[in-house]
Amino acid sequence: MKNNKLQWTLGALLVAGCGGSSGGAGEAAPVILAQVSDCDPSAAPSQKSAQLLVQPRAGEGVAGGRPISGSEFWVLEVPGTDVEGSREAALKSGKYHEVEVNAEAQGGDHGSVTPTDPLYSQQWHLSKIGAEQAWFTTSGSSMARIAILDSGVDASHPDLAGRLEPGWNFLTGTSDTSDIVAAITRAADQGIRIINISIGGKSPSKALQNAVNYAWSKGSIVVAAAMNDGNSTKSYPAACDKVVSVGATDWNDDRVEFSNYGPWLTLVAPGRYIACPMRGG
Repeated sequence: MKNNKLQWTLGALLVAGCGGSSGGAGEAAPVILAQVSDCDPSAAPSQKSAQLLVQPRAGEGVAGGRPISGSEFWVLEVPGTDVEGSREAALKSGKYHEVEVNAEAQGGDHGSVTPTDPLYSQQWHLSKIGAEQAWFTTSGSSMARIAILDSGVDASHPDLAGRLEPGWNFLTGTSDTSDIVAAITRAADQGIRIINISIGGKSPSKALQNAVNYAWSKGSIVVAAAMNDGNSTKSYPAACDKVVSVGATDWNDDRVEFSNYGPWLTLVAPGRYIACPMRGG
């Protein structure tokens, strides 16, 4: 099984959830609203120019911008090299429906950024999904939040301390459908755009699909593990409509034997020998 461009792009989405939990089985805090913090800015190369692509709201002009023929977007030059900061400021202004970095203006083939993490060499999966190239475009933002639905987390871990919002325990001890429904709904109501789920079951559920639909209507994307039964049996919520369902591959882009598989998967991402934060640091 080989990764395609979509798999590489969306696979990067899963870096925050590395397929396991740091907490014990009985320490359930399924919704962790994590702030994705910046990488070490000293590692990032300077950019030649800074441009944004903006979609103005009705009645709003784009001072200093130029329209793109046949599109609702404009090209907006911004001062300095902090293009991500400029993007956030433009979003906060309320003048635009959408704001994104004009990646081509940053040099086409962007180059890459290597983190200062001393254990980076042990994290083969980050290079596999093209994370170094992605970090050249953006190194993250304290404004970006994700929801992790799993069995718990060590909030004192050096990589996580100060970057988590208070969790919420939805699990009743059975991980039944109502728990997952409640967690998805709360995350969507909190305005979380990415909801990552590492639990699931084999039974389809209208209530679960409705929760996914609700999250979708609120602008959230649900990403769910295909689970690790090593067969083609569908798992839910991964097999629900509007869910990005993810299976596991190794360093050769081959399916790992424990990963579920089948045409119901959206993509695959690295899932074997992943170096993850361990409890206690």
